[in-house]
Amino acid sequence: MYLRKLKVINFKNIREATLQFSPKINCILGNNGGGKTNLLDAIYYLSMTKSFFNIPENYAVTFGEQSMGLIGDYMLQEKSERIHLAIKLPDAADAGQQSAQASQPGAQSSQQGIGENQPGSNQLGTTASQPARNEKQLWRNEKRIAKFSSHIGLLPIVMVSPQDAILVNGSGEERRRFLNFILSQTDPLYLSNIITTLCWHSATSCSNSAQAQAQGLPQPAGGTNLFRQSPCRWSRRQHTCTPRGKSWQRA
Repeated sequence: MYLRKLKVINFKNIREATLQFSPKINCILGNNGGGKTNLLDAIYYLSMTKSFFNIPENYAVTFGEQSMGLIGDYMLQEKSERIHLAIKLPDAADAGQQSAQASQPGAQSSQQGIGENQPGSNQLGTTASQPARNEKQLWRNEKRIAKFSSHIGLLPIVMVSPQDAILVNGSGEERRRFLNFILSQTDPLYLSNIITTLCWHSATSCSNSAQAQAQGLPQPAGGTNLFRQSPCRWSRRQHTCTPRGKSWQRA
């Protein structure tokens, strides 16, 4: 698999760029602040549907613009694949109107239709009773992908940065997080297990917070041990990290 062509529109500090890549080694040269890292992050976005740097999605759109788009043409198992990802920010006027309508007594939710759902379409649906949110859409060969998790693993990627030193010097939690990232791209069951755990943890935290607030108790700390151990994940990590002919004993 390799990326043949990348088109970037309004992504961070890159207004518009089109690049052709070699199936072998590619070197990207440029001045400081010229967008080299952002270009790599655009490629990461097409694989993982999010930024490597875990930034809010509105920061992925060039300042002053309302939308951004990434298009990647790949060769995957001798077949051509086109991946298109687009983010549209809520219009300020529409957001204010939705807020006003939602605050009116007896106001009913009004649904605005989603357009033809084709790449490039700006007719994205919003609901009056809910705060305006960024619209992110993903297509594979002009067909929209509704469930982003089903896309993870199609285009495996590993991004190396100076911060990776924390894998050696940091806690075991950082190394588990890295393994989760790698294995989620190769094992759909592992990814499903991660998502289920995160959803469970989020729901539990919300429930505990609500109970604590009702009783006037301090709020429970969030983010504690997000990646809980499970037989599925332990077995997969053990298989990945154990040298041939050796075995681990679980502590």
